[in-house]
Amino acid sequence: MHEPITNPTQLTPRWLTEALRKSGSLLQGEVEKVICSQHKKTFTATIAYLQMKYSVDASRTAPERLFLKMSGETTATELGSLGGRKENDPMNVSPAYSEIVDFIAAGTTPQGLVAFRPSEAAKERVADLIHREKTTGLTTEETAELNHYLQLEHLMRLAKARAHHYLKDE
Repeated sequence: MHEPITNPTQLTPRWLTEALRKSGSLLQGEVEKVICSQHKKTFTATIAYLQMKYSVDASRTAPERLFLKMSGETTATELGSLGGRKENDPMNVSPAYSEIVDFIAAGTTPQGLVAFRPSEAAKERVADLIHREKTTGLTTEETAELNHYLQLEHLMRLAKARAHHYLKDE
């Protein structure tokens, strides 16, 4: 498990068994089959939705579904096929919202929630907005974007605190 997964086709039962053991999610048994029910590319990553079939001696607490987020550059051709963002489009959401929406839509566990981290691009964008807010000022749209990031951060902190509470009770 030394090589990172960069494509959903690289997922094997052995790799996933090792990953789940390392995380403490699979105490006994093994993954016998990995089904990638869907995968999609975003601007910053590829997300694969997985279903697992386990050996009969596998831990009952082993997750039945997971999603795997793989970092990767999106090419200009892929970006072009995604289409431009339209001003009045209801799906026109900030990249921060898109990351959270993808995370929620894929489903997760308390462990997955605790482990969630924003992308490097999102962290860099927030740092830039905060720096410019303190130095040169922001446009109305940028101020709204920064406020959205801060609201999402607050929401994720609350959710992570609740997830820690659930994990403590297990």
